[in-house]
Amino acid sequence: MDISKMKLLLTGSLDEKLQIVSELTEQRLARLLGIDLDVANIPSSFQDVLFDVSLKRLNRIGQEGMQSYSQEGLSMAFPDSDFRRVHRRDKRVQKGA
Repeated sequence: MDISKMKLLLTGSLDEKLQIVSELTEQRLARLLGIDLDVANIPSSFQDVLFDVSLKRLNRIGQEGMQSYSQEGLSMAFPDSDFRRVHRRDKRVQKGA
């Protein structure tokens, strides 16, 4: 990763952060799906996954590496993989659950 992108994730505008997070999320999903982004785009049926995971990652900026957070009655847990929960959800949908 480019150091300038890391700096923007910490100090950039919301639009800059969103752009970087979206790009990285799309690249990660493409690798998981075995898609070469130079040749093809992510299928439109995965746009909801890109949105959900990008939003989770954007909201977690500053808490990278944390497994959980708790303060004054507020508790948050962060999964190891943002895509794992989506994968489990899709498997349940395919089974009709």
